Amino acid sequence: MKFSSLWAAALCAAAVSNLSADSIARLIPKDTDSDRGEMAKIVDSIPESTSRYIGSLPALVTTNFSYTVTNKTENPLRLGRIFSLCPCQEVTTSTNEIPPKGTMLVNVKLDTSKVHTEKFTRVFALRFEGLAGQMQFQYSGRTTQPFSGVPQTPVELKSETLPAVWTNRFEIGILSGIELLPPVLTTDGSLKIKVDSKYEETGGVRKLLVDVVSSRDEAGLGNATIRFPVKGIKWVDGVVLKLHAYAGRCLSIRPSRVILVTDDEESKRSFTLKGPEEDEFDPEKLTWSPAPEGVTVTSTFKESRKLKNRRLSLRLTVPLHCLPDLTTNDIHGIQFSYPGFAPVNVYVETSDDE
Repeated sequence: MKFSSLWAAALCAAAVSNLSADSIARLIPKDTDSDRGEMAKIVDSIPESTSRYIGSLPALVTTNFSYTVTNKTENPLRLGRIFSLCPCQEVTTSTNEIPPKGTMLVNVKLDTSKVHTEKFTRVFALRFEGLAGQMQFQYSGRTTQPFSGVPQTPVELKSETLPAVWTNRFEIGILSGIELLPPVLTTDGSLKIKVDSKYEETGGVRKLLVDVVSSRDEAGLGNATIRFPVKGIKWVDGVVLKLHAYAGRCLSIRPSRVILVTDDEESKRSFTLKGPEEDEFDPEKLTWSPAPEGVTVTSTFKESRKLKNRRLSLRLTVPLHCLPDLTTNDIHGIQFSYPGFAPVNVYVETSDDE
């Protein structure tokens, strides 16, 4: 049997789904210490703790779990109300009355498509007729992406030949029951792209095959984003593919990806930048973006008799407060540019560990 309260139904569903567990819990009438003590004498729960971790769940799916509530008294207990405040959860019971020493199942149906954060905590409560307090339940977990095979950083395409043409295939694993809409294409105007996609299922594994043909007529960097929205769910990005295409003469940099530790007040990393072997560099002509205040790059010639003036040694210094500037931009890092060349990116990630 399913119960609801008028005041809970009046709450804005979207607002409640984004509240923290503490904020939601404050909407449930408070018990006194005496109320909680009396409730513990009357009813019990399996699992023993009404607070539980339900693990990692794929986003955009529905999952079910339950509690068993036991009436420890010699009198029947009649359920009066269920406080279930989040639109992501549906709480039902197997009966509206628990006989003496009997049990009742409390079933929770969680729709992770309505959970708008990776980590989540949700609460609900039961109130029994004739009792001053209520039995409160809390559970937590985390959502995981329902897609596999999606590149986590932009895909780099390089060609020194003009016009430049690239052909790529992406194989994206998709959970059953999820439907994607046709792709939405965004480019900076310099990169032309054509996208063909189809579904394929083999061995019980469902895949989206995406074939992309990209082209650029002039030297330089072209960017494009291909996004497959999820049908019926606007807040989820869906499958997002990002392309960075370098046409013409290109720089190379090593390493091209670095991990900066968030516990360090200041991070320093070294790189080697070079172009075709016949080109000489002037350190003063090198530029980079973004360039937030506090981030510094020193550029000097790399010592080499054979490659004199043809390689640059770079030293990047990043204060802790500047990390968001390098990890939340469109590049996902820092981009180095030199006249006559397509720019090159260094992708920046963060970690709590050394």
